[in-house]
Amino acid sequence: MNAWWRITIGPDGAPALPAEAEPDEVYFVEGTTEAATWGRGYSAPCADETAAHAWAATAHAAAQAAYEAGATAAVVGEGALAALIRRALPLRSALPDAPPDVVLETTGTGAGITRALRTVRTGGHVILAVRPLEPTTPVATCHDVHRREIRVTSVPWRGGHPRTAPAHLVSWALAHLVSAPPGQPTPPGLWHRLAGGPVPPHVRLSEHLDRRSREGPDRLLLPAPVRRRAARRGSCRPG
Repeated sequence: MNAWWRITIGPDGAPALPAEAEPDEVYFVEGTTEAATWGRGYSAPCADETAAHAWAATAHAAAQAAYEAGATAAVVGEGALAALIRRALPLRSALPDAPPDVVLETTGTGAGITRALRTVRTGGHVILAVRPLEPTTPVATCHDVHRREIRVTSVPWRGGHPRTAPAHLVSWALAHLVSAPPGQPTPPGLWHRLAGGPVPPHVRLSEHLDRRSREGPDRLLLPAPVRRRAARRGSCRPG
């Protein structure tokens, strides 16, 4: 299963899964400092690898869309998807006094969408890399979109097939996954794994954020070539 969820963050910092959440699924939640974020659920086993491929594939697709839309780019967000997009972007960031041609929005919040619209240059392009948290999001369409001639498009969420995600992005995503038991405050992290039972060895129990992952795309290089290996029988390779 590959279900999208709106995740609320309690006053104690603990993410609250919806009542419809399946007990046999593993949930992956995008890191945030806000009161709400988004996540997706994947069936075990191999949920970690499937989620990492999906996050990486979506980031790669968003970066390619940005590459086709302009020469400079910025990313709104502080979670794993934003960090992955920054690593995948084959563009350079705009100068401090020059708004970017493209802004990619990864939070799904109204505040994040508004920030993206007001950050991009006049006549620029805003890409919604994730589904908005609410069915309707208030936006100043006249001032922030129409008058400034902003183009707004979206990137559909990608599946977890290994052929759709660069290997170096998948490895990075797995290395930054942090375990957060349901009902407990989340430790610092770019994205969190919410599930009971034993924690896989590649998942960190707690670790401080890498400050560089929150910084803007000041130096963005072309993605490294993808090297694929044949899946071994019984291995966790998404199909």
